[in-house]
Amino acid sequence: AALQQKELRGVLAYTSLSHMGLITFAVGVSFIGDPSARVGAIFYIFLHGIVTSAFFLVAGAMEPAGIREEKYGGIGASNPRLATLFLILVLAIVGLPGMGTFVGEFLIIGAGFRAAWWYGALAVLPIVLGAVVWLRFYQRIFHGPASAGPATAISRPVMVVVWIMALCVIYLGLVPQRILERLI
Repeated sequence: AALQQKELRGVLAYTSLSHMGLITFAVGVSFIGDPSARVGAIFYIFLHGIVTSAFFLVAGAMEPAGIREEKYGGIGASNPRLATLFLILVLAIVGLPGMGTFVGEFLIIGAGFRAAWWYGALAVLPIVLGAVVWLRFYQRIFHGPASAGPATAISRPVMVVVWIMALCVIYLGLVPQRILERLI
């Protein structure tokens, strides 16, 4: 069903359920005795909140009713700054190395593999499926067939706030120990 979504909020809803499943998995693994799963879950919850909030800011600024594929197809050519920002957010939510979400996922999955190899393998599956959903959505909205939708200008204050959020996610992916030291 997530692959069929043509609206940003629907994609966020389905993939957020997947992320909450990963966090629940981390709690379970931490009860088995690996505290790094708990640390990873806390870190991941924090960063998921930042990335999801950024997506909702972009969605609300573009279209209060939601970003739909048929209305906004191909907007990357007309608004490359928005396409770049959205790509950074997509790469953050799928857990690309260098993003803060990757650190949380890595800690959780590593704890899963230490508990049992198949725990880790099961934890990887929703992450891979989520990446497919997000990358397909990004491709259709920003690089798909052009539509005759409305202009895609977003106000400068919203863009600044979302860029700050995106840079925080990148910073915490490159220097995670600033937060992790306090969680351990």
